[in-house]
Amino acid sequence: MLRQEWLELNDKILRVHEVNCPYFKGKVGFLIFGDKQNKVYVDTPSGRHLIADKDIVWVQLAPYDNNWWATIMFDKGANIFEAYIDISQNYFDEEEPYFTDYFLDITFNEDYEIVVLDQDELDKALEENVIDEKIYNLVLQTKNKLLYYLDGNVPAIKNFLEELYIQWQLSLLH
Repeated sequence: MLRQEWLELNDKILRVHEVNCPYFKGKVGFLIFGDKQNKVYVDTPSGRHLIADKDIVWVQLAPYDNNWWATIMFDKGANIFEAYIDISQNYFDEEEPYFTDYFLDITFNEDYEIVVLDQDELDKALEENVIDEKIYNLVLQTKNKLLYYLDGNVPAIKNFLEELYIQWQLSLLH
């Protein structure tokens, strides 16, 4: 959850909690960036976005029983400005959860627009034998389940995520 593969994330603190509720069972990580964090931008379908800075917090969800990993980005006003779902294989060791990315991604933004990304990368991975047919089919099945679940539910999901964020903020006061 520290996202070691992102070398640009140079000043960060991770807090990991276990969540067990009707909507989600797994680990939730809060990645907080410090004052020395370099500004990190990415290009998305909706334009160029600042995704790492001292005023941004990433909430990461790693479910125990699903093949996805979500990173939800909050601005300093506690507003979600990007949600990014990696279709993945999740691993839970004692230190911190991590995942193997299976190429295909789903995003939704503050306008509830859902976008599937990198189908071409998934197809290329199969073609070049980076993944096998079993993994390819698992990824497509997971994508379809996520799209079915997200359809019409993004506002409720955002409410759940914002509630998690608020609970975490309140826990800092104690």
